Amino acid sequence: METWRALEYLYKQNKVKTIGVCNFEKEQLQHLLSHCTIAPMINQIEHTPLMHDEDLLSFCKENNIITMAWGPLLRGNMENQKIKEIAQKYNKSPAQILLRWNIQQNIIPIPKSKNPARLEENFFLFDFALEDKDMQILNSMNENHRTSYNPLTFDF
Repeated sequence: METWRALEYLYKQNKVKTIGVCNFEKEQLQHLLSHCTIAPMINQIEHTPLMHDEDLLSFCKENNIITMAWGPLLRGNMENQKIKEIAQKYNKSPAQILLRWNIQQNIIPIPKSKNPARLEENFFLFDFALEDKDMQILNSMNENHRTSYNPLTFDF
């Protein structure tokens, strides 16, 4: 809470425009909201079809907390057959499908790549929209599978 109070101070002093958290789960957000004067404006979380927490996303939306997705491309491991089939349907890459899926949920994806061709490909997301049926398929793939550490159990 001391760190959060420091962020609130910086925000009130107009030193920063936005304050937020990273890897906060619903329970952590509830605790913070009950003890802060300025609510977090953003929560950066791992968000992929295999790590899609509807409860957390709804909570963020209800509390006007923007969700930002780190690792939206499954760390490059996009061999999932359902994702590949949807990509073929739209004549897009699996990465473009995953980025578009986030965007259509009003989630800000932050993909990482050192490959210039892949970086450029990531810009071509606005000439198509995923149909509701495909959004539902991707939303139903949750396995609570993380590509990194669990923030509730990892000793940072």
